[in-house]
Amino acid sequence: MEFMKSLGKGSYGSVDLMRLTKPNGTEPCYVPCSEKLLRSRLRVSPQRVSDTF
Repeated sequence: MEFMKSLGKGSYGSVDLMRLTKPNGTEPCYVPCSEKLLRSRLRVSPQRVSDTF
């Protein structure tokens, strides 16, 4: 996972674009993410998170 440049303040605080490379090797997708969103996502097991994308 790589963090891209900050997009400024959002409703969740600072929002960044996160590059997600899918496990099957298809082209990466970019999704907006924020600290709160990321923290809530990290409560889920890493394997489950990667399965979501």
